Parts: sequence; C-alpha cells; structure tokens
Amino acid sequence: MLSQKITNIYKKYQEFRNFSHLGDQYWAERLSQNNISPTAIELDANTHQLLLKPLNIFLSKGQHDFILKSDIFNRAKILQNVLKTKFYIDEHNNLIAELKGAKFIIESEQDISIINEIYFLGIYNFVHEKPVVVIDIGMNVGFASLYFASRSNVLAVFGYEPFEITYKQALNNFALNPEIAQKIKPYQYGIAEQEQTLTIEFDYDVKGSIGMSGIDNNFKPSPDKKIATAEMKLKATYEVFQSIIKQYPDVDIIAKVDCEGAEYEIFKVLSETGQINRIKMVMMEWHKKGPEPLLNYLNQAGFASFSRLPASNNIGFLYAIKA
Repeated sequence: MLSQKITNIYKKYQEFRNFSHLGDQYWAERLSQNNISPTAIELDANTHQLLLKPLNIFLSKGQHDFILKSDIFNRAKILQNVLKTKFYIDEHNNLIAELKGAKFIIESEQDISIINEIYFLGIYNFVHEKPVVVIDIGMNVGFASLYFASRSNVLAVFGYEPFEITYKQALNNFALNPEIAQKIKPYQYGIAEQEQTLTIEFDYDVKGSIGMSGIDNNFKPSPDKKIATAEMKLKATYEVFQSIIKQYPDVDIIAKVDCEGAEYEIFKVLSETGQINRIKMVMMEWHKKGPEPLLNYLNQAGFASFSRLPASNNIGFLYAIKA
C-alpha cells in the first residue's frame, strides 16, 4: 500500500514536471491532471493566458479551463476534426462553438457533451420528410431546439425549461442565431401531470441533470460545495399539448423528452387523454424507473419502439414511431 502511494506521488511529480517550464503553477497543476501533450499548449508570458493549440483558443485562469479535462478536450477535437467546428472566445469573453450554421455558448463540460450527443452521435437525427412541429420537453440552454429549428421541414419548436437562469441562457443562445431561432417558441416552465411550483436543489454546472427530485445522484457536487436552490415552475401536460394541437391540428408532432424523471407522469397523462395519438415520433431519455412503463403507453397507442440500455438502473434512451 505504501509503495503504491509513493508510486502515485512520483507519477504525479513526473506529470507536473512536464509543465514546469511554464513557470505558472495554476496551469501546471491543471495540465498535469490531464492527458494533454506539452506540445499542445503555450503560455503567453504577458497575459498568462494559455494557448490551447489544437483548438486555437486562449484560456484565462478560472474561465473555460474545464475544456482541459481529457474527455472533454477529446470531444472538442472530434467536433473540430469531424464536423469542422470552430471554437473561439467572443467579445463578451464567452467560449463559442460554431458548427452547422449555428453558434452555441459553452459554459461547462456538460455543454460540450450535449453538442457531441446532438451533432456527432446524432441522438435526435430523425428522418421524416413531412412538415412537423417539435415539442422540446427539457429545453435546457436550447441546443436541441436550435438543432431542430435549423431543419427545413420543422415549422415550429415549442421549448420548455423550468429554471429561470437556464432559460435565460437559452435565450442568449437564440439571440446568437436569430434566423434559426425565429421558429422557436420558448417557455419558462416545465411540464408535469399537474401545475405546481417546487423549490429544489440546483447546481448550474449540471443544469441538464436536474429534475423534480433535485440533482441526479450521479452528478451531486462534492460535499464541500454549497448546494443552492431554485424555483421550478411546472404546467399541466394536458393544457400544454392541447394548445399546440389547436395551433397545428393537421401537422405531425415530434416529441423530444429529456426531463429527468417527469416523463413517466407526462406520458401517463398523454395516454389517459388520448393526446398520445397526435404524436408521430418520440425521442426520449428515461430515468430511474426503466423503460417498461413508457413502452407500455407507447405500445398501447400503436407505436413501434426501440429501447437502448434497457438493463440500466439509472438512465437509457427510447425511440418510438407511429406508422
């Protein structure tokens, strides 16, 4: 045990030594924690900003250095190399990712992961030539809404985000993309079985993993970090869907659902009211309770379904289409 500890300490020392030439302990410590080649970085001696050569961006201390984490850095490089994504710092000191004709403000490692899921992994890459309306339940900061709105056959995107700070960041992303965002109708509330307002624990760094019961256990911050609270506004499923159906009575509806557990009560209502029959396609992330209850609602309504990670105890994906 002692020899292993000594080995680990020596390994850390060796890693740190690789960046000692920078003469800056802040960057040396962060770089030594990740598998980044010393040749991939360069320090500006005057500003003490770090040039991340592969992405051609300068990082300031305490700002955007989450991108140095090995897995996030690798995802960013994939986005750059495969999808020709351009990364840059704008005049407001925002880290911007620009790809496929859209711009996104990147505030956290989770933002990079979401863009990777949408554009590289293609988790919402549906194929349907007819005009459609998309319901984005769990809009977060608007990345998926912008992806949907950029498609020519999408007439409108209805986006629902219950947290004020996250909703405002979605509006900032929409403001960067005015031509695309004109199709998006954002609402600062979520959807549940009944209208209500909750006060729950909240951490903006994992804003995409917070539902009605608070922060997902897999994303809980360290014990030394104080957890804040936020107000969560929710509207009744039936009223929300009925409004959309009235506006687009003859248009196919596609539902993208990522709402950290509320999906079970949402689809319970849709099934009981028959509104589920107005949906053409579902792309959903399920949580905690498994896919079976959701598959039952969908199968009873005549959907053909595909469930990914069905043996997971925590999270999985479900896709369904009605012929």
